[in-house]
Amino acid sequence: GHPVDPSDIFQQMFGGGGGLGGLFGGSPAQKRQKVSRTKATVDIKTFVRGGTIKVQFTDTVAKNLVTGQSCVDYVMCGTCGGAGVVTQTRMVGPGMYQQAKGRCSACDGRGFQLSKDAQDDCIWMDEVKEFEEHLPAGHDLTEPLVLFERGGVYVDPHTKEVKRCDLHVHVQCQPDDSDEWQLYSH
Repeated sequence: GHPVDPSDIFQQMFGGGGGLGGLFGGSPAQKRQKVSRTKATVDIKTFVRGGTIKVQFTDTVAKNLVTGQSCVDYVMCGTCGGAGVVTQTRMVGPGMYQQAKGRCSACDGRGFQLSKDAQDDCIWMDEVKEFEEHLPAGHDLTEPLVLFERGGVYVDPHTKEVKRCDLHVHVQCQPDDSDEWQLYSH
């Protein structure tokens, strides 16, 4: 279901893309940007005329057990280097080794952790965030509405910094049994 960049395959097999990245439309150093995704359903009137919509997004956050405030003192995971996965190698016979990738248990696959000072006072939990955002009139339903830096937290592979990614909102038109849509189609 996900598009595969052939240069990624060569990079995994041979440890680098060499000059193949340009051949397939982009260098191996250019990775797809991390985004969070959600959906929003709007009525036909708001879709055609534009207006304010409510967008809900479920984010995994760390909350302080005493104050209830969000903990934001994140550091990159030292075990997986921000990847969220670790490679384990085991010997299966004389001179034969097997490698397997799995989710990093130190950061639970997030790629980042709370700082040492905040670890004892915080717990990870899902939180529903709600935003009010302007939907322009006649927004293209095939393109997401982008809310910059309002998505989940991730580790930027280039800078190794913990950042908040963009939230892509896929807008859906609410089905309506009435003929009201005709009022707004002219």
